[in-house]
Amino acid sequence: MSSEEVRLPYQLLERKTSVVCFVKSEVAPTAIEAFEDRFAKGRDCWNTWTIHPTKSYNDSECLRESVLDLLDLCREKFSEPNNVFYPYFLVILDERTVRDGSVLLVQRDPMFPGTWELRISPGSLAVFLTISSIGHTTIEDVIANEGYDDESRKDMYIYDVAFDHGDDLRMKNARIPVSEFQRSNEADGVSTLRLSASKTEAYGLPAVDIQVQWFGEPLNAILILSATLEDNPNERHVVGETRTQDAPV
Repeated sequence: MSSEEVRLPYQLLERKTSVVCFVKSEVAPTAIEAFEDRFAKGRDCWNTWTIHPTKSYNDSECLRESVLDLLDLCREKFSEPNNVFYPYFLVILDERTVRDGSVLLVQRDPMFPGTWELRISPGSLAVFLTISSIGHTTIEDVIANEGYDDESRKDMYIYDVAFDHGDDLRMKNARIPVSEFQRSNEADGVSTLRLSASKTEAYGLPAVDIQVQWFGEPLNAILILSATLEDNPNERHVVGETRTQDAPV
C-alpha cells in the first residue's frame, strides 16, 4: 500500500458494512457455521455488519504465507462504490479457529499507519468493527492496552468482550441453502445472490425481496440476519443486503 493512499470518503465507507472472510482448507464447514452463529449472537439489533466467508482462496499461497496480498486484493476489489465490502478489514479462519474458536482480524487503513492483526472472538467482532470503523479504537490500541505485544502471550491471547444476544426475541436469523438464491456474476469477483419474498417468508424472515453480495465462491448455505429496532418495534429489517427493505413483522 502506498503511504500516499487516500482513504475512501466516510459517506462511502458507511455503506460498506460487509467484511470478507477467507477460510483455510483445514477449517471444516461445521467450524464455519459455529463462527457465523457466534458472530450473529454478538450483534445487537441495530448492528449492520456482516461477515461473508468465501470458499475461494482457501489453498492459495497468499493465505498460507502472508496476508499482505489479501490486503492488496481487498483494497483493489472493494474500493469500488458499487459493492458493500469494507476494503480495510479482512477476517481469516485458520487452524487456531479449529482449536479455540478465535479468528484473525487484519486491518490496514490509510488512517492508521501499518498492518495490524488481532486474535478476536467471533462474538466481539460486530461491535469492534463498528467502533473501529469510525475511529474510536484500533487494533493498535488493543495491543497497547492489553499487553498483546508480550511475545509470551501471543499464542494464547484472544480479544474477548463478546456479547450474547442469542435470547433476544428481536433477533431472527435463518440459514438458507445457496441453491434457493438466484446468482448473478458481477465485476471484480463479487456476485449478487437474490431471494424472492415468498422464499424469505418461508424461512421465517420478512416477506421482502432481498439481495446479498458475495465475494468469491459462497458457502453451501447463507446465514441471513434480521432484527427489529427499539425505535420501531413493529418492523423487522434484514441486514447485509445491498438494498435494505423493511416489512411488518
